[in-house]
Amino acid sequence: MNNEKAIIKSDTGEFLLTNRKVRFTVKYWGQMSVTSIMLNKISSVEFKFQSSYIFLALAVITLIIGYFSGNQDGLLYGIALGIIFAIIYFITVKKVIIISSHSSSITLSVKKIGHKHAIEFIDQLEEQIQNYKST
Repeated sequence: MNNEKAIIKSDTGEFLLTNRKVRFTVKYWGQMSVTSIMLNKISSVEFKFQSSYIFLALAVITLIIGYFSGNQDGLLYGIALGIIFAIIYFITVKKVIIISSHSSSITLSVKKIGHKHAIEFIDQLEEQIQNYKST
């Protein structure tokens, strides 16, 4: 595009923020998916934790079943399975930044950066959105 400048580009090339758009490219098993959102179409930016609550529910259910099983082996199996499901739950929790428009969204996993850097990224994105809307 004319006068388009890269502001942030990931080292893997998957993510690109320019002064006009946000683009996310995913390559998986020989296939490629590209999501591009113009800055003036962005409706929200979120920073949050995502997790699979099913594992937490399974942990609670197995603990309850083990407790009410009526024997020591059932209790031990219930506790063991409950602990395993709880560990899986905590392992699957991830930090993400979600950039949304009315028609699509981009979800960026930000497991390696801290809260401060995630907020700085959001601030940069919001600044670019304001700059784009004022032109």
